[in-house]
Amino acid sequence: MKTTDEGPPGPLVSAAAARRPGRPRSDQAEEAILDAVFSLFSDGATYDGLSMEMIAAAAKVGKATIYRRWPNKEALVICAIGRRLHPEKEIRVQGVSVREDLVYLLELMRGHLQDQCTGAAYDVLNQASVGNPNLYRRYFEVVIEPRRELYREVLRRGVADGELREDLDIERAMLMLTSTMHAVTRNSPPSGPVGREFSEALVDDLLRGAAEQQALSRSGGLAPA
Repeated sequence: MKTTDEGPPGPLVSAAAARRPGRPRSDQAEEAILDAVFSLFSDGATYDGLSMEMIAAAAKVGKATIYRRWPNKEALVICAIGRRLHPEKEIRVQGVSVREDLVYLLELMRGHLQDQCTGAAYDVLNQASVGNPNLYRRYFEVVIEPRRELYREVLRRGVADGELREDLDIERAMLMLTSTMHAVTRNSPPSGPVGREFSEALVDDLLRGAAEQQALSRSGGLAPA
């Protein structure tokens, strides 16, 4: 008996008709919208003064194109910050050593905070957050907290592997690194931005107090302070 995988005869359906109704999402339009948000921030726009009309005009799209992707301005700005301030879809630390991984994470942070465009957007969002607790909460949850957790993971691994003291306060150590980098990069004069050497020295300063002395001796690492 002959078998076949063909179904019963019927009208042909085109691939376009088989797709979900509605206009396909355009990556190009989406990128233009995100770029417009940062461009407007860089040109001096404030969060409260930013409107969907302004963004649509700058991106050269209709407002409907924006609303198909984001329900409101807050969602759009949070998405823009998350994808432009931290463009990496996934961060993988190498796991070579606590020092190298922490320097790597600090270098990512330094690069984002010292970038002219994303830095301006960060400043506007930071100012707007003072009067908009919900915006700050969402920004913290979506952008800041996942990045902080990467530092915590490296520090926890260091404790588990014996590189760091068992009694190390993970949260305080993380804040010593991130808060210092934030303060220095956002307050340094334009003529003197910090470089990689600052990231390395900051990690070394922390490890002088956090590292197990036996681990330091084995690695031939930091000299006593």
